[in-house]
Amino acid sequence: MAQANFVEEWKTSVEVSTKFDEILVDIRKYGFTLITGLLTAGSFLGFTVGGDSILNQLAYANILHIGVIIVTMFLVVVLFWLDLYYQNLLYGSVIRTRFLELIRLRHRLSVYISGIYTGSSMKIMLYSIYAGFLLGCFFLGNIVADITAQSTSTITSTSASTMTPLNQSVSTEEQQQLQSLSITEILSDYIQSTRGVLTLSFGLSGIGMIAMAVVCIISRDKRIRNIDRILRDNRPTTILPLTEERIVQLEEQILREFPFKT
Repeated sequence: MAQANFVEEWKTSVEVSTKFDEILVDIRKYGFTLITGLLTAGSFLGFTVGGDSILNQLAYANILHIGVIIVTMFLVVVLFWLDLYYQNLLYGSVIRTRFLELIRLRHRLSVYISGIYTGSSMKIMLYSIYAGFLLGCFFLGNIVADITAQSTSTITSTSASTMTPLNQSVSTEEQQQLQSLSITEILSDYIQSTRGVLTLSFGLSGIGMIAMAVVCIISRDKRIRNIDRILRDNRPTTILPLTEERIVQLEEQILREFPFKT
């Protein structure tokens, strides 16, 4: 009867692990699709707005496109946090499954699956994708700012070469005063401030992801290594089977690795 209960618990653990794994797949699948969709839509959204002049249209395009990029940066961080959250839940069910397989049931399904996953450096590649999206957003934002600055400079130069004779008769000092208050300089200052906001958003997003990696991933992996060591060092054999008392002690030892009181 007790063995049958452990089999049912093992089946439940496998089902829970499968459910969390499906959630992780959906987060990555739809999250990455949403990120690429936002970046693509931002490229067209900015140039669909109107303005009183070409310079104004460029300003509106820059505002919308950079805004979409900044929002996408924070979305990458949110998706990274959700990924880590459900990974932790998945690892919890996998650890229980592994305990039941090694200690109670002599199965090896989760051991083989986890061994292939951890041995192939898939975690590093997965985290690199999030970092790549964040870096891509930052570089794309700088490219947009560069294109806007170059376009503004070109339009301004063209407008200056087609000045009317009346405007040409204005003194050099007056022209300099007008230029100091022109929309070109205002837009140039705006572009520089946009770069600052873009860099600040990238820095905050990067710090957030690094903090999550340090707090969540490193501490979690340390506990998992300790639990694996406990299970590896206390595996039952046909010659030396574990007593029920020893199994209870192992469970208590594993529970002490988790940051809560039992």
